[in-house]
Amino acid sequence: MVPRSSCFDCICSCGKVLLQSWLELQVTHRGGKYSIERLLALEEYTKTASGLRVLIVCLGTPLPMMTLTMAQELLPLERPSAGWRENHGFWVRLALLGAVIAHTAAVQAHYHVDQVYLSRMQRLSIGGLVGISFSIITMGISSASIFPLPFIVITGVPLFYPLLLLSLFIVGSEAFYRLISRRKKLFRYLCFLGLQVGMTVICPSYQVLFDHTTDFWSELAVLFLLPVLKIILKNFLSYSVSHMEDLVPETVIFTVDFFNAVYLATCMQRANSVFTMAIIMAIDLLQTVFALHRLDRQTCRILAELRVTMENENHTDNVNLLSAIHALCDNPRKLKRQARGVIRVYSCMPHRLTASGSGLLRRLHGPMGDAAKTESWITRPNLLESLKAPLASIQMSVRPSSPVDTIQAQPKQSPATDQPNFLSEALEVIFTSECLVLTEYLEAVIPILYGLYVKVLVNLPSAQYHIELQGTTADNVDSKLQSIFVYAVLEFASLAVLILVMLKYCGVQALYQLAFVFEKQTILVQAKHVTWALITLCFRVVHFGVDFTFKFGWTR
Repeated sequence: MVPRSSCFDCICSCGKVLLQSWLELQVTHRGGKYSIERLLALEEYTKTASGLRVLIVCLGTPLPMMTLTMAQELLPLERPSAGWRENHGFWVRLALLGAVIAHTAAVQAHYHVDQVYLSRMQRLSIGGLVGISFSIITMGISSASIFPLPFIVITGVPLFYPLLLLSLFIVGSEAFYRLISRRKKLFRYLCFLGLQVGMTVICPSYQVLFDHTTDFWSELAVLFLLPVLKIILKNFLSYSVSHMEDLVPETVIFTVDFFNAVYLATCMQRANSVFTMAIIMAIDLLQTVFALHRLDRQTCRILAELRVTMENENHTDNVNLLSAIHALCDNPRKLKRQARGVIRVYSCMPHRLTASGSGLLRRLHGPMGDAAKTESWITRPNLLESLKAPLASIQMSVRPSSPVDTIQAQPKQSPATDQPNFLSEALEVIFTSECLVLTEYLEAVIPILYGLYVKVLVNLPSAQYHIELQGTTADNVDSKLQSIFVYAVLEFASLAVLILVMLKYCGVQALYQLAFVFEKQTILVQAKHVTWALITLCFRVVHFGVDFTFKFGWTR
């Protein structure tokens, strides 16, 4: 007979292996690292930004999204059976949706493909041209066939993207030619767009699957599918933008986690069991606890090693992680001893630094400027490889000639195992902390915003055309939303604990890092916020031809 202790040890070992494998699949644990420029910009922001400013930025970021989504609900809608002529409000809404998506695609081309420069006016012009032309052409198709057109957001893709390219050619021909000439970056950009189009199909399909669950166990099984689906999408999406690593957290989280938060809130609204909601919260809490535990261990070890390396210079016992890394980078003698392989000095997204920060970057680049240039390509393991080891190395980027030019680090003087590498690990910790705080922020904010949106929407005339509001009225909306608001309160508590724990044990001011992302990447964050909110909500309005039974009764 096998001893009970042996069975228990075996179960614990298997559990640790499974947990480690799951964590390695997370984007936050894939070895991503901050560039030194971005780290210095974050440190300067934490020193100069007031607490009030940070609070206003964090609370005010969702307001444009909420304003636009509520404004479009004020557009009058008629019964679909009234025909395309009577539904003027729908065509305005479709034009708005097309304009927002096109503007976001132009913003992403501007930031994701180097040497493709589009001014703010050009991006707005592209959005306006695409939105108006897409709505007019679709109106013509409806007049000659049926209204509503089935799944217009999906079936309209073959029309939308040619209009987008044509508008780009008309408004910014120089940017158009540069875009098509950079084939490798163009391929990655198209993959990025393609993944987003795929998400517009996958995520609503998941909602339909959840709606068809009949009991607790099937409901639970579908809910367990959501984190698996999220991991797959996040890994593919992170690979498509891995050449711009400083943008990976914002790009991936405000795309995949936004969808996840919205559909999780919807599932909460429709869940038949309180126990189901408790399990969702427990799983989310467990993942956060393990991530924080790992982050805490890394940070404590890094700071301890740094104190030894710096020999207590500059009072390193009292500095936080950002200041500690800055102190190391500012000491050439100590920095040379780091087994850094390849670490990026310059960010893919330029930051405004003080004179001292800019001077430090030039000094860091100077001693390494004799190496040959190579193209920036951040290698990431595939899903199977990520189970074995995190990302091993990242290339040293140099902006003076081009945002994508890179310089390899100097040859190692001794084997990497004989040299400390906590500079690389520290940059990874800051990257991970950004991923964690962005995720927790979305999981806390989106449910409460969705609940407020539904509470207002049920009092508007357009509510009768929203599929997800069937059976929800102004009289019973509070009871329907109770679980969502409870979940939101718990997520806000989780976010508060995360901020306090990261400050006390990891030396990272998470709230400042959150505001830093919102301020420095405002256009990218707002574009994603608004775009995904409008796309998600249009799949719930009957005028957009949504019918997952595929019967399309209005065609008869």
